[in-house]
Amino acid sequence: MSKYEHEFVHMMDGVEKQLETIDNPRHQKILRNYRRHALLEVSGRYKEILSPDMTVEEPVYRLFEDGQSIVLDGMDAVT
Repeated sequence: MSKYEHEFVHMMDGVEKQLETIDNPRHQKILRNYRRHALLEVSGRYKEILSPDMTVEEPVYRLFEDGQSIVLDGMDAVT
C-alpha cells in the first residue's frame, strides 16, 4: 500500500479515536456528521452531502481561495 493509499484509508482514524472518548451526545453527533461529510466529499458523492439530514434547508457557503471569496446563498446557489 502506498503512503497515499494508507493516508486515504486512515484519514478518519483521529475522529474514530475521539468518538471513543466523548460522552456528550451533541459532540458525538457533530463528529459523526463531520466524518460522514468528509467521506462523502472525498468519494465524490456531493449530492448526499446536501441531503436534508446533512444540511439546513437554505445553506450558505462561504468559500475562500487564492484571495477571492465567493458566497453561495441558498440551495439553488449551492447545487
